[in-house]
Amino acid sequence: DGVLRVPDAGIATMEAGAAAGTIESEVFLQGTWLSAQRAAAALAERIGESVEVHPTAHDPVAAAAPFRDRSAGDLAFARRTDGSLLRVATSYGALPLARGVMAASDAEVLALNRPELTADWGGRMFSGASDVVEPDRHDLGSVLPNLTQSIASALYARGFDDAGWQVLRSQAALVGLGGPGVSPEFLAGDRARLLSRSAPHQVSSHAALVRLVTDGLFGIEPGTRRATPRAPLDLERMALRGVPAGVPSGVPSGVP
Repeated sequence: DGVLRVPDAGIATMEAGAAAGTIESEVFLQGTWLSAQRAAAALAERIGESVEVHPTAHDPVAAAAPFRDRSAGDLAFARRTDGSLLRVATSYGALPLARGVMAASDAEVLALNRPELTADWGGRMFSGASDVVEPDRHDLGSVLPNLTQSIASALYARGFDDAGWQVLRSQAALVGLGGPGVSPEFLAGDRARLLSRSAPHQVSSHAALVRLVTDGLFGIEPGTRRATPRAPLDLERMALRGVPAGVPSGVPSGVP
């Protein structure tokens, strides 16, 4: 049926506290799987080959249906083993919206930037208004730059450039919080502070910021030579250095 079941695939990609044991499938792993199928198909086409993918990989409405009530209402975080939907605002749900593998309205994408989910220092795993959130628990309420990337990417992908820039700036502000020139793995959900189990220097946090600059701010489409720079009003000039000449085309070294 095109749904990746967590009990079989493993739940290591997603943490949800005690609720994890009740989950049959969830949008983060499902979105990653569908996105990977799209990428495999695109790669195969570029080298003259073909690969079989599930039909829902190219049908965002059908892909989202298992996580909506009768294909309506906001995207749920997960389906439980009893068939019910686990509805809670979560940064995990931003990934399938950022990658375009699940359909959503403009209002649903904009809701990712509401303060109960996205704080001034990034997106919480789960909304601060949720019954399950615990700000000091790394798996139930912390802020992860890695997940925050999906929120900003979803906003940029839908054309909400000002909101995307707002989230991007929050991540740039984290550089140096855990040490000179480094970005932390995760922070508390109630205020911008490091938690004891947070690695002060996390590669995935750095990568998230780099991707937001290249894919979000400069609009470089991975695997292509297309780019759509999105210069914010409060920047007089922005520049991208270190990109090989001609790749991608359309992005000069300095964009006024």
